[in-house]
Order: sequence, then structure tokens, then C-alpha cells
Amino acid sequence: MEQSREQVHREVEGVYCQYSAALLRYGRSFTDFDGARDAVQEVFLRYFIERTFGRRIENPRAWLYLVLRNYLLVRLKAEQRFAAASPESLAGPETNPEQMLSNSALTRELTRTLTPRERDCLRLRLQGLD
Repeated sequence: MEQSREQVHREVEGVYCQYSAALLRYGRSFTDFDGARDAVQEVFLRYFIERTFGRRIENPRAWLYLVLRNYLLVRLKAEQRFAAASPESLAGPETNPEQMLSNSALTRELTRTLTPRERDCLRLRLQGLD
């Protein structure tokens, strides 16, 4: 059964009200507030487009988290390539070398110890998900 445009609008609005805050928290585990907010907005736009063209999404919550995760990973990879290409972006007046060293050591240890799937599971657990 095909839904009317108004039904899709109501569905997207309901899904947004239900999941946007949790998605924003999850997005914050990848990036800053503004980046997470932009990513969540992009994910809901994609959800709206999918539903407008008639695609059924059986589990909106799982779909939203998956699309958000993939979108943020692509953005992070692009940002890393940009940062590697511009060394001047690494140093700033607010840069604390000791904190940077500590953070990078912790990141390396977690990266070495946990698989990518385990890191994703940890992020999801921190958001209260199973």
C-alpha cells in the first residue's frame, strides 16, 4: 500500500521526535555537536527521500543508526585526509600537547585492542542501546 505524501511527512516527523535526541548523542561520540547535528539532519533527509520514493523501512531505528554511522565514518575519513594535507591545521593556540599525547595514546590503545565492530558496539552501549 502506497502512502500519501502527508502520511510520509507525519511518519518522518514522528520518527524524528522519537529518535533524534538519541541519534544526536550517538553522533557526538564521533564528532562535535555541530557536526553531529548536521549528520542527524542529513540522515533524516535521506530517510524522508527513501520513504517519499516508496521504500519500506522495517526498522527505522536500526536504519537511522546505520546510515548515521556510515555517514559519519565517511566524513571522518575525509576530514583526516584534509588534516593530513594541511599541517598548519594541527597546531592552534588552544592545543595542549600533553592532552593531545594522552588522547592519541588512548586512541592507539583502543584501536589496537578493539576491533572496529567492538568500538562501534561500545559507542552504542554508551548510548544505552543493546
